[in-house]
Order: sequence, then C-alpha cells, then structure tokens
Amino acid sequence: MNSSGNGQLKSSSINKTKGSNEVKILAAFKQQIIVDSEKGPIKTIQQAIDESLPGCVIKIAPGLYQECLKITKPQLRLEAKDKSGDVVILGNKGPVILLNVQKSEKCHLVGLKIAHTGQVEDEKDEGYKKSHFTKNLNVNNQEIIERDINQDIITYVSPPEKELCDVYNINQYVHSIVTVYSGKMFIEDSLLSLNFIAYTFKQILPAILVSENGELILNRTEVKGHKNQDTIGVLIQNGDALIKDSKIHNHKSGGIYIKSKPTNHVKIVNTKIVQNEIIGVLCQGIDSQVLLEGNKIEKIGGPGIRIGISNKSCIIRNEIRLNRPGIEVISGDPYIYENKIDKNISSGIVTVAYSDYRCDGRIKSNISISGNRDFGIVCSGIKNHTKIESNPCISYNKKSGIRAEDNSEIYIFKNKISRNMGQGVLVVETASAVVEKNEIYENMKANIALGGGNSVNTLIVENKIFGGRCEGIFIIDGENAWILRNHIYENNDGIISVTSIPLIQSNEIYRNKSHGIMMVKDSRVNFLNNKVYENDSGVGIFVRDKCQGTIKDNETYNNKVDILVENRIKSLANVRKENKFSGLVRIPQNYDFSYMLESNSNFCQIF
Repeated sequence: MNSSGNGQLKSSSINKTKGSNEVKILAAFKQQIIVDSEKGPIKTIQQAIDESLPGCVIKIAPGLYQECLKITKPQLRLEAKDKSGDVVILGNKGPVILLNVQKSEKCHLVGLKIAHTGQVEDEKDEGYKKSHFTKNLNVNNQEIIERDINQDIITYVSPPEKELCDVYNINQYVHSIVTVYSGKMFIEDSLLSLNFIAYTFKQILPAILVSENGELILNRTEVKGHKNQDTIGVLIQNGDALIKDSKIHNHKSGGIYIKSKPTNHVKIVNTKIVQNEIIGVLCQGIDSQVLLEGNKIEKIGGPGIRIGISNKSCIIRNEIRLNRPGIEVISGDPYIYENKIDKNISSGIVTVAYSDYRCDGRIKSNISISGNRDFGIVCSGIKNHTKIESNPCISYNKKSGIRAEDNSEIYIFKNKISRNMGQGVLVVETASAVVEKNEIYENMKANIALGGGNSVNTLIVENKIFGGRCEGIFIIDGENAWILRNHIYENNDGIISVTSIPLIQSNEIYRNKSHGIMMVKDSRVNFLNNKVYENDSGVGIFVRDKCQGTIKDNETYNNKVDILVENRIKSLANVRKENKFSGLVRIPQNYDFSYMLESNSNFCQIF
C-alpha cells in the first residue's frame, strides 16, 4: 500500500485493448481485472469499474482504498483477490458504494471490508438551509442538498404512521456505506463498519440503503455501528431484500427499518440483531408481509420488533430477549408463531390500538413467553382484537401473564398460563376478553382477575383453573361476565365476586383450600347448575353482606359447610329447595334458624 495515504490503490491488471476484437473475446469468457495499488497499472477500483465490461470480475488485492465507488455497469463482481490480507474500502461522503443499474441487473461484493468515516467537508452556502424540509435548487449545490437532506431528521419525533423509514430521503448522494439505488446488490462474506465516524459528524448515517428500484441480498455479512454516533444498520424503502446468516449490531439509531408494499419481498433469516438502540427491526407498510424467521434479537434499547399500522408481517421461530419490549404491535396484524420471547426488560409482547386503527394479530404456539420483567402479553386500546392461542408456556413473568386494558377486546384460547408473579389473566376496567379452553394454574395472585368500571362482556368458558395461591377467579365491580363450564380446583378460593353481576353456570368447583365461591358486598350473582364439592376446609357457597342474585339447581357435597348465608335475603328464601345440599346448611331464614343453631353454635356470633 502506498505509504503516502493519498488513497491511490495498489493493483495489477490484465491489459485491455479498447475497440478491438480482444475486448469482445474477454467479455464472452468473463473479463477479469486485477486492482493493485502498488504493482499494477490499474490502481483504483473505480478505474477498474470504468474500464470493465458487463459481467466483469474485478479482483482486488489487499490494501486500503480511499475512494467512493459508483457502479453503473451490470453484472460486475468485486471480490478480494486472495485471503492473505484485508481489502478495505474507505469513503468519507455520500455513499461509499452506489449501485445504479437497471432494476433487473445485479452486482456482487464478496469478501470486502467497507467503512464510512463521515469526515464531510463543511460546505458553506448562505442560500442553503440544512433541513429535510427545505431545498435550495441552485444547480451547483444540488449534490450538497441531496446528500445532507436528512441531516435534521434525527430530531424528528414522528407518530406511528410516519416512522423514520417513511420520511427518510434516499437518493444518489445521501451518506451511507452502500446505497442500492437501482438494481440487485449481493453482499457476501463482508464487513460493513461505521465504527470510524468522525465525532464532528452529526447526521444519521445508515450502513445500507435500499430504494424502491433496489434489491439487497445480504449473506454472511457483519454490519457494525457506532455506540456514540447515530447509525442505522439497514433502511429499506419499498425495495426487496433477503438478509441471511448475518449480524447487525451496535447501531444507536436502530438495527433495521423496513417500509414495504404488498408487492415487495423482504426476508430476514437466521440473523443476529443485537445491541442496537431505539429499535431492532421495524416493519412498516399497509398489508405488507415481511418474514422474520430464525433470528436472534437481543439487547435492544427499544422494541426488539415493532409492527406498524396494518402491517401483516410474520414473526416465526425467533429468539427475542432482553429488549424493551420483545415485540410491539401498533395497530398491526402480524402472525407471531413459535418464538421464544423471554427475559425482556419490560413486557414480552405489547399490542396497542392507535387512534382509530384496528389492532389484530395472532400470537400462536410460541415456545415460551417467559421471565419478562413486566407482563407476558399486554393488550390495550379500543379496537384491539388480539388473538392469543395455543401458547404452551406463558410463565414466570414478573407481573401478569396476560393483561387486557383500555377498552381492548381480546381472545385467549388453549394456552397454558402459569407461575406468573401477578395474575395469570388480568382484565382491567373497560377491557374484556374471551378466555376459552386454557390451563391457568399456580399463579401467585388470582389465576383470573377481572372487573373495574365499565368492564363488560368477559366470557370465561371451559378452562382448567387450578393451583392458585389466591383465587381461581376474582371479580370486582364486574358487569355482564359469563363463567361457564370451567373446572376450578385446588386454589385458595375457587371464585370471589365483589360487587359484581356475573352469570356462573355449569362449573365444577372443588378441592379449594378455603371456599368454593364467596359473594361479597352487593354482588348479584346468578349461580346456576354448578357442582361444588370437597372444599373441606371451608364453605362451598358463602354469601356475605347483602348480596342478591339467584342460587339454583346446584349440587354441593363433601364441603365443611355446603352453604352459608350471613344475612336474611328475600331472594334466597327457597335456596334449600332449589339446590341439592348434602352437608351442613347455614341459612338465617326464620324457618331454618333452629337448624343452624344445631349445626354450629359459633354461627350465632355473626348476627
């Protein structure tokens, strides 16, 4: 390498005779050019590109090449000449490598190390305001304007419908390591580094940009950022991409940003996306489907994955951990399948209905949603209809396994929800849920808790609810809840209803440590056709305070006390006739009072 550091390349080359038959023969047999800054006549890579024919293989000798490359010829292949040393291409302004060919034409970069220093000369022009909202149309300054058009975008705080990938301007001059402006760019076995940016550089600097007419194939490549500068790994704007077996890490402004259309094809497979700030992967675009499969997404300073409005991306078999949160869905409709979503710094999955947009999506068959610092899954917002189904391990989260809030209406089906430090399922005021055919067990607080102001239309049906340290089901201030055909057993209490009006029908409530069901304060429970048995340390049906409602067609046996009613309640005057009690009955009606005194003299103390 030239010790003067002036950026000239050391190279050797085959001779090329322009305008002769030799060129045609070389093209037919794949032209090959050697670039060597010390020994060859061709000393720069750009010179080799300029002299090449379509389909040429440009072999680059080890060394430092301080230049920016513009590729406008198709089918070129730039590769390291040998493995004895590194080929380092270092640029300081605009794209280090720009691909601008026909959309169907391609270029290969193999075995290279490419970096951007950000050492841009201070261009002064009084008529030019550095802002992505303002353009000076002076022809002499056009390149400066296009290059610096995004310089203020770092301060742009956008709503969910306008993310960074929506407002970023991709052109032929904007700073990057590689800009795929038009054509197909294959990058293999390479290193793209932004670790050498000058401290004076104040813009966002993406490693790779892909525009609408571009396609990126990134394979076995490392894309490295800068821990103190605002770098991005990959930004795709309505282009196509396949990112495979690569590593994208240490980017302060985010790992991968994707804005795509339904006609685009974007896949990220078996890639490590780690230690980025702000975001790991953002998928934006109505009805577009990005595939994220088999990736490790870890230690992100924001969401590991964010799904934008009406986006239908597929998140399959990824390991998502130590993020804030693991996955964030903002009025999107993703398919989240067979992932490990564990030990995130906030919640595992957050779904939010933004503004008037609907939030859907299926969270299905994930291997584990476990050990997250807040909730396993939290859903909020009106028009939130998230479906949570067939997940075998929603467990060990520091708060609730699943939380529904803020007018959300979610569906929870065939999950195993266990051993969370809070509730298994928590449905707070104004929210509702259908909780069907789940196993909900051994949670530290209630296995299911619901209620609060304006809470309506929660259905709990055909679940196994057992082993809770507190209640199997706890309802407070609940309206129009239906609890049907559940097995509720081995909890501290089976069901506690406080100032609520649920329908509790056709359940089996048994072997709970304290009471089968307890109605408190002004609850108005319709308790019909249930079996309550073997709650041998407490009361099968315990009616406290001034609770009203209907208790009818129930069967109780092998409880310490089958039914206990604290106060005389007119609506329960015929409770003995309308139910089948096999054990002790304590009912303070006039015609039953002597029976109660015989059963337990201590009961008199409550009157």
